[in-house]
Amino acid sequence: MNRQVSQEGLAAQVEDFTVAAVFPDRLLRQSARYMLRRAVRKVSRLKRVQTCGLPIGGGDVVVRVNESVHHYSGVWFFGSGWACPVCAAKIRFKRADEVSRAVVAALAQGMGALFVTRTIPHSAEDSLGVTLGLLAEGRRYVADQRQVKRLRARAGYVGGIASKEITHGYNGWHPHTHDIELFERDIGLEDYAALSYRYYDYLAKFYGWRGFSGLSREHGVTVEQVAVGGGALARYVAKLQEGTSYRLHVAGELARSDLKRGRAGHIMPFDILAEFANTGDVAALDLWHEYECETIGKSVIRFTKGLRARLLPGEQEKTDEELAREEVGGADLVRFTGWFYRKIARAGLEGKVLAALDTGGFAALVELLTVYHLEAQGGFYQIDAKEKDG
Repeated sequence: MNRQVSQEGLAAQVEDFTVAAVFPDRLLRQSARYMLRRAVRKVSRLKRVQTCGLPIGGGDVVVRVNESVHHYSGVWFFGSGWACPVCAAKIRFKRADEVSRAVVAALAQGMGALFVTRTIPHSAEDSLGVTLGLLAEGRRYVADQRQVKRLRARAGYVGGIASKEITHGYNGWHPHTHDIELFERDIGLEDYAALSYRYYDYLAKFYGWRGFSGLSREHGVTVEQVAVGGGALARYVAKLQEGTSYRLHVAGELARSDLKRGRAGHIMPFDILAEFANTGDVAALDLWHEYECETIGKSVIRFTKGLRARLLPGEQEKTDEELAREEVGGADLVRFTGWFYRKIARAGLEGKVLAALDTGGFAALVELLTVYHLEAQGGFYQIDAKEKDG
């Protein structure tokens, strides 16, 4: 799956099923996501995934251009940050930006922040549903303990931002959580040490009582401080070239699992899907079905109640589905009839169409469709100024 791909002109295409994280180039990542969505449409047991990205009600599909980047309008999005590679990229990109701005706002108000990662001991025989459930229960159990409540109150706990991440390896499914915990002030060494100890101690006991003993002290619960003025700041906050906005690397760690590669013998869920699409390995397909079943309906990122409104006042909160379906806007450029766009989708060309328009305009689109024998008359046309004006 990690073969080299030429990036010269329209040869910069993704011809097999490959995860987007393989590629450093934006257009190649985009093409990879659309190709992988083509695969998931064919194998998913979720009806809404099977129709994700297809024309709404059989109507026309329009390509719009906004700041030289092309997007589709008129297609339906399932809105899963887990099971659809295209929706996941849109949702997680926007959530990472949201988390970044929220944490920067907190730091600007003088708050302290901890980055907490929690895992669960597991074996290859443990189902994803069981480990995901215990991971959530364990997190709640620890938060409900009197000692933890007392320590958090002493440190001025405000709330947190939580996400889940899932990988698979030799020992089966490996779900884990990332949390950014916010406090009214910087965390002192005494509180930091006490919270780190209690988080691990209570979680290890919880798992042990349920037959999941052996939580690693080194990796089971890790607590890291995010502090303005400290040496760690450069690892988390990077000023963007434009304007005065900031990007937090820790926000990407929290939200952008779609751009991660597996570590230390683990692979990401989209790697599992790509493996089946390329090899037909039924075991990989079974894993994918288990994964999409256990993640349906789960949010990508969660803020503690009231925290988002405090840090991002005046901003409307949106669901993952709303973020995926959010229109980008821009100028209408090309119109596809519904039946013709479905041909493009069946051929796996949705990403390549956008790449062609991004790199060579309408002429490159015509060239691409001609190469794939999709130059049917009446299937698509360039929108002229008269139609744009209504």
